[in-house]
Amino acid sequence: MYWRIQKIDNQKIIRQVVIPVALVVSLGVNFFFISNNMKKKSKLSQGQKESFASLAKNVTIHFLDTSYITYKYNTMCLMRELSPSLIQKLRAAEELPQTEQQLESTAQEYATKRRVSAIRIDSESQGDPDNSGFVPVDVSGITVVSSADESDTSEPRPFHFRYLIGMIKVATAKDSLDSEPEQKKHGGFNSLVAEPKQDNDLIPVVVDIQDLSGSVANNSGH
Repeated sequence: MYWRIQKIDNQKIIRQVVIPVALVVSLGVNFFFISNNMKKKSKLSQGQKESFASLAKNVTIHFLDTSYITYKYNTMCLMRELSPSLIQKLRAAEELPQTEQQLESTAQEYATKRRVSAIRIDSESQGDPDNSGFVPVDVSGITVVSSADESDTSEPRPFHFRYLIGMIKVATAKDSLDSEPEQKKHGGFNSLVAEPKQDNDLIPVVVDIQDLSGSVANNSGH
């Protein structure tokens, strides 16, 4: 009888003490991980958010504005705003000129046609950093292309780009001297880092572009 009573008491203790304590510990651990994850996602400063938004809008304009007066300037801006790997990817897809000669040839073609572009940005939004620390930024709006001979004229078309923006380290003076010629073509940029930082030698750069509207091939002209 004594052992039976003891067994019952142990079961009560498990139900009344051990299980509630385990639940409290479990909830505490889950709260810690959720809170820690939220802190990681919200660690971008207001200045970084504004910088990322500005970069995304500028890249959109530089990519879609293929007016004969601004085409060369916009293309050169992209060489500083995009990561080297993304530049290579876009060149392979023939979305960017592969050589200076090709850039000059396209610029001359647009000048002959008197090609002009108009871009209207309607919205911009940012998401939380992904597991690699890259921030998605969406930009959408309307673009239209026209030319004097009407060969490039198009109806207004919507665009929607999603950019992944990270931070890239700007080479120091010594790094610039030691870097390869191909690196120098990209503004002296070198290795990407995983998470955004406030260091003076780090600047935002687009590491990937997703065209969610299919407008790049039809309107960019690069």
